[in-house]
Amino acid sequence: MHTCPQSPHFSSYYNNFSLVCLISSFCDSFIGTNEKLYYDIATRKGLHIFNKNKKDDGGNIEERKINDTYYKYRIQPIDFVHAFCSWLVFVVYAMCSSDVMRCFYPRPSDNVNVLMMNLPLAVGSAMSFLFMLFPTKRRGIGYADKGTSN
Repeated sequence: MHTCPQSPHFSSYYNNFSLVCLISSFCDSFIGTNEKLYYDIATRKGLHIFNKNKKDDGGNIEERKINDTYYKYRIQPIDFVHAFCSWLVFVVYAMCSSDVMRCFYPRPSDNVNVLMMNLPLAVGSAMSFLFMLFPTKRRGIGYADKGTSN
C-alpha cells in the first residue's frame, strides 16, 4: 500500500493556500488622487488600506476622503458568495489532482476515480455560471483601473 509520508505537511500547505484563496476574495486595489496604487481589504465600513503612508497625500484627511469615496466598496453579501465559490473551486481542483489523490487516497474505487475526473468540470462550470450571473466589483490585488493620460 502506497502512502504519502509527508501528508501532514501537505495538509497544512493545502489548508494555508485555501485560506489565502478565501481571504484574497476580499482584497482590492485602486489608484488614489496622487496616482499611487493602494492595496486594501474590504470591511463593513469601507476599505482598509494596507500601504497608506501619512506623508503620501495629506494623512488622515485624505484617508477619510478615500474611505468616503470608496464606501461603496465595503463588504457585501455577494463577496461572501464569491469567496466561498472561489474557495470551492480551489479545493476541488487541488483535491482532484492525481498527485493529491495518490497521497490521500492511495487505492480509490472506480466510482471515486470517475467522480474525481468529472467533479472539476462540473464545479468549474457551475461557479463560472454563478460568477457570470452575479459579478463582483472587486478587482483583486494589482488590477486597479489605470487613469487615461491625454
